[in-house]
Amino acid sequence: MVCINESGGYGGKPTDLTGNYSLRRPDINSEAWRTYQLAEVKKLIDAGCTSFQQDDPVLNEYLTKWGGCYQPESKAQYTAYLAGETPSPALWQAFQQKSTTSYHQWLHTEARAYAKARNISVTLIFSANTWGGSTGWLTSYFDFFIAEAYSTPT
Repeated sequence: MVCINESGGYGGKPTDLTGNYSLRRPDINSEAWRTYQLAEVKKLIDAGCTSFQQDDPVLNEYLTKWGGCYQPESKAQYTAYLAGETPSPALWQAFQQKSTTSYHQWLHTEARAYAKARNISVTLIFSANTWGGSTGWLTSYFDFFIAEAYSTPT
């Protein structure tokens, strides 16, 4: 379920000089991930949670910059997405952006339908964090965004 790069390692960006840190993110095109994620959201709804915060909402699209996500399900869906066009990095990123928006739309719709079926009358709220304009293409898929604030040494 975790995104891998073309060599089979984790797709990730080193965050320090040792290069020891990799971003390990799920492949949102993976049926196993979607099944797991929805089951967890249902558990939270059953426990009374009505507000959900998505950290790093760009998911697969973000990882295209750092060598991911080449899971078999992403590659198969990309081939179908190409519909005969020549593969390119720009099309790969566009595909992962489309997949990411589709994922959020799917998860939020499924969660709201589950809450309705459980006779939960409170509206579920979905929020996410943003880094400037980099997540603007996701605006319509969330109820609101918050900004991350990073501290700097004084």
